[in-house]
Amino acid sequence: MTEVQLTARERHWILLLLVVVVVVRLATLPAYPLLDPTESRYAEIARKMLETGNWLVPQVDYGVPFWGKPPLSIWLSAAAMAVLGVNEFAARLPDRMRLSGFTTKRILREAVRGLLPESILTRKKMGFPVPFAGWVAARWHSAAREVLLDQRTRERGVLDPVAVEHLLDAHRAGIRRGGDAIWALMNLELWYRTFIDQEGIQTLPHAHPVAEIGSAAAA
Repeated sequence: MTEVQLTARERHWILLLLVVVVVVRLATLPAYPLLDPTESRYAEIARKMLETGNWLVPQVDYGVPFWGKPPLSIWLSAAAMAVLGVNEFAARLPDRMRLSGFTTKRILREAVRGLLPESILTRKKMGFPVPFAGWVAARWHSAAREVLLDQRTRERGVLDPVAVEHLLDAHRAGIRRGGDAIWALMNLELWYRTFIDQEGIQTLPHAHPVAEIGSAAAA
């Protein structure tokens, strides 16, 4: 592969072109409406935050909370609207502020620098996992069994109770990593109860302490 050698003049013009592109991009932010559905949705959530004065709970509609993503970007958009007015430029500006080259969430990273290890600040993007696998192997094991192996779940005929019980026992014993499967099965059953059985929002049974579970197993 042949390496391309640029002269100092050529590098100068390329840098100038990049600067012009960035300036034009920023200058034209208010020149066209919010066309992308995602962009317009987040802009409206920010506008509602500014209008209602509720900076704690983002709302996708009045009185309807939105927990689809962390609220940092919505706070930035609402703050920009408070300073610059409710317009396309203010709605889009925080997106540019959150980027530094290929580094995302720049403001958030800088805000917590010194509080978090550098390995956390520079790691690749990941979701927001919770230790569900550990919970259902310990104190929430009985709650999972109560949901997945009770009478109406069996009568529904969707899940194989023998296979489910084997999954729960193997996961608890550490023979199999079944956290994701148990999570999916519990959500399926709770969804059935909420929307098919029309029982409304479901809550999990009370979790038993680990010591209590161990005593029951020994018995």
